[in-house]
Amino acid sequence: MTMAAAVLAAVLVALLAALTWRRRGGALLPLAAAILVLSPVAIVEWLGAVFARRRLVQPARVRRALEAVGLGGLAEGCTVSARRIAKGRMNAVLLVTLARPDGAGRTLVLKHLLRFGTLLGWAARTFGATREYQTAQGATARAIREVRALRRLRRWGFPTPRCLGFSLRARIIAMEYVDGLPLAEQMARQPALIPQLGALLARMHAHGFSTGDANPENMLVDAGGRIVPLDFEQSHFHGQTTWTRKGFDVAWASAFLATDEERARLHAAYGPCPPPLADATRAARAHLDRFFPIVEWYGRRWRAPGPSPRAAEVTP
Repeated sequence: MTMAAAVLAAVLVALLAALTWRRRGGALLPLAAAILVLSPVAIVEWLGAVFARRRLVQPARVRRALEAVGLGGLAEGCTVSARRIAKGRMNAVLLVTLARPDGAGRTLVLKHLLRFGTLLGWAARTFGATREYQTAQGATARAIREVRALRRLRRWGFPTPRCLGFSLRARIIAMEYVDGLPLAEQMARQPALIPQLGALLARMHAHGFSTGDANPENMLVDAGGRIVPLDFEQSHFHGQTTWTRKGFDVAWASAFLATDEERARLHAAYGPCPPPLADATRAARAHLDRFFPIVEWYGRRWRAPGPSPRAAEVTP
C-alpha cells in the first residue's frame, strides 16, 4: 500500500469515526469499520443497479417482465414503451404503456426490486443503532413485504394500487397505475392534507400495520383528494404494531413538515397520544436527527411556493 493510499484510508476511518462516535458513546466505531470494508462491494452493487435501471426500460425486457408476473398476454399485438417514474435507490419503478394498432391502450406499473443496499443495510443492523428499527434489505424480502401489504391494505379498504401480479423469483411486482400528484408537494399547497395524513397513519396502525417508510414522497393525492400510499418495502405486520414502529412512522412523516404547528396538526389528527407513543416518537425523531441529518434540507426542497396547476382536481 502506498503512503497516499494509507493516508486516505486513515482519513476515511477518522471521518467515519467522527461522524458516528457521538451517537452512542463510541459504540458505532464497528459500524464505521464495517462500512469502510464493505464500501468497494457496495459500489459494485450501486453500479449494477444503475446499469439495471437503464436496461429495464427496453421493450423486450418489459415483455419478459410481464411474462414473469403472468401478464404476458396483455402485451400481445401491442407496442410496448416504458419510462421510470420514481427515483428510488433500491428499486426501479416503470410506467408501462401498451398501445394497440386500433388506438386502444393500457397503462400499468412494474416495480423491480434491485439488489442494492443489502450489504450496507446488514452492517447498519448488525453494528449500528438502526438495530432498533429493523428494515428489510434483501430484494426478495422487500418484495414479499410489498405484495403482502398491497393485498392486506386493499382488503381493508385503503386506497392502494391493486396488485396485478408478481414474481418473487424475478423480484417484480405489477400494479395498476394511479394518476395523482405527489403528496410531498401538495401538502405545502393544501394544508388540509396534513391532518388527513395523520388520520391515515392512525387507521393503518389500528390494523396492526406500519409502513416503515412514511415518506410523503412515497404517496400520491388522487383526483378524489385521497392520499394513496405506494411504497411498502419496509412495511411490517404482526397483528399488533409495536409502539416503536408506530412512533417511527409518525416521526418520519412529521420530519418532512416545516413548522411545529404543522406537526401539531398531524399529531392531533392521529388521535390520542399515549405516553408510549409519545416516547417512541421522540426516540425515533432523535434517531432520524442522528442518522439522517439531511432530512431537514430534504423536506424543505419540495416546499415550493405557488399554486399547483391541478390543485382544483385534488382538493379534499
